[in-house]
Amino acid sequence: MVMSFATMALDALPCHAKCICLVFRLVCLISITIRYGQATAGSLAEHGHGHDLELVAPAPGVQVKLGTSLVARTNLQSAKTCVAIVSESTALRTKAPTWPLQGVVASGCAAEPLNVRGLREGRYALTAYAEGAEPPTLPSWVPFSVVAGANDDIGYDWSPVGASMPAGAEVQLPLGRSGGERRVRIPQPWTLELDFGRGTGGIVRVAVQRSSTVEQLVTSAVELAKARLAKVGAPGPCSVRIEDKDVAGDGFHGLLPSAASAEDAQLFRRRRRLAPRWEPCAAPASEL
Repeated sequence: MVMSFATMALDALPCHAKCICLVFRLVCLISITIRYGQATAGSLAEHGHGHDLELVAPAPGVQVKLGTSLVARTNLQSAKTCVAIVSESTALRTKAPTWPLQGVVASGCAAEPLNVRGLREGRYALTAYAEGAEPPTLPSWVPFSVVAGANDDIGYDWSPVGASMPAGAEVQLPLGRSGGERRVRIPQPWTLELDFGRGTGGIVRVAVQRSSTVEQLVTSAVELAKARLAKVGAPGPCSVRIEDKDVAGDGFHGLLPSAASAEDAQLFRRRRRLAPRWEPCAAPASEL
């Protein structure tokens, strides 16, 4: 009824008035469309849609104890992080997360750790994305493994000594006849060695605390390498990331998240497998 009346009123107008009305309606329609598009884009940006999403934990190649939970954190601020887990074979076959996900063995959207008690021992991969956003926003799968436990699996808190101890661990021995148990933990601090290679800084050693981030350790290592190279007039490394060589050679990238802590990235367990991947500083424009 209302539309019929509006149509009759429009027909009754002179030709030039009809044109003005049609142009006005077209402008309104375009304005609404643009506003809707901006609102949608803003909403997706807030939820980490696209490749702005970064995974803080877990780092590629971490081990999760059988029957426990997996902690997954991203840089998302305004949306829940969803996690989907697939087998390693599925991840290698698909190369990268694509929507809809296939072969998901566990998933969840919450701020709490993801329960992976139903997973058997083995090697898996995960992707993370914002709740309600498609497709997954991580550009590649993040590998991890579920293990029953290893002798060198110690933490920064005191725990009973197992069958053997990893080199470099801090050990507490009971004194006197009262007995007690031997305990072990990761020292604070402990020393991480990174080999930049001959002629590019050599081996540098940085002190690692439980809460040290990968980015902080990289910054310290780069400063040491540059200071050493400055003595012989050689340029130092600029863009540096830490890589797990074992993971990188298995069909995945092994670059550790810059915001991950030494504890989250399990740096002590993997210390012998870590290496800097770096790019030299760009030459000044006058030298190009």
